[in-house]
Amino acid sequence: MVPVYNSGEIVLELSRQLHQALSTICGQKYEIIMVDDCSTDNVWSKIKELATAHSNMQGIRLGKNVGQWRATLAGINHTTGKYIVTIDDDLEYDPADIEKLYGAITATSLPLVIGIAPDKYNKKNLDALTSTPRKKLINFVWGKFPTDSFKIFRRELLFSGSSSGPKVHFEAFIKHSLDKRFAGYAEVKFNKRFAGRSNYPVWKKAYLFLQYSIEYYRMPVIGIAFATYLFFGFSLALEYFIFKGRLSGLLNSLIGFTILTLALLVFHYTSNIYRTIRQIPDYWIIETTGTNDGG
Repeated sequence: MVPVYNSGEIVLELSRQLHQALSTICGQKYEIIMVDDCSTDNVWSKIKELATAHSNMQGIRLGKNVGQWRATLAGINHTTGKYIVTIDDDLEYDPADIEKLYGAITATSLPLVIGIAPDKYNKKNLDALTSTPRKKLINFVWGKFPTDSFKIFRRELLFSGSSSGPKVHFEAFIKHSLDKRFAGYAEVKFNKRFAGRSNYPVWKKAYLFLQYSIEYYRMPVIGIAFATYLFFGFSLALEYFIFKGRLSGLLNSLIGFTILTLALLVFHYTSNIYRTIRQIPDYWIIETTGTNDGG
């Protein structure tokens, strides 16, 4: 399952490598689902061509850009196989390594195996000294074990009986549903992006961090209140006992920024409640290969 956005330069090679990797593992008993997250390039026309040429490939086109996690959710909810693999569209992860993930999950009773590339941040030219602490901080704040977008999991992890699958993105779902003892890891390769550039600049990653933080807590309001009290208590103690009022301007600015951030989180949380009550979907499929589901 591949979420796709503006990958017209990549999708043909991506499809070739996926078919090669999957046919090696299971012959012709597999499906490839590509979800076009309302791209602005010609990727959808190429997906339709690929689906016409390969009966075991399906394309899904979303009516609005909803982001990688929701596009992934749309694809997951259309899968039919016993095992489900998710991989990015940029070929930074090697489709040939699906065999490693498949071997790891079939050799164990684990419901989930995650591909981990030890040299990922070096290949992406990020500071290797700060990348690991950043990831650990995010995992601590969100209260989850390490995950990544390249993974394989058993269908029953997300689907049970007539269930239509998860309503939140995958990492938040397994955080609430799976203990870290039941997640396995396999070492995989990491390559430079095949073509183009990342669709996730730093500001967008920060926005997504705030947007999806709510989903990691069963009682988000309590978490927000606790964070507020903790921050204000620490700021007041720092101001009064250490700096004797000398950092009033800076601390007031930090407090103001924190209030704004928490207000945005509360607004997002209440918006989610409104969307649920009003039954506003997280995504809408405007077209699939061979049919038109938008009418």
